[in-house]
Amino acid sequence: LTCFQPWPNTPAFTTY
Repeated sequence: LTCFQPWPNTPAFTTY
């Protein structure tokens, strides 16, 4: 994944 955060801090994927 790229710098994609649709919601806050997800334990699944935290890509900043």
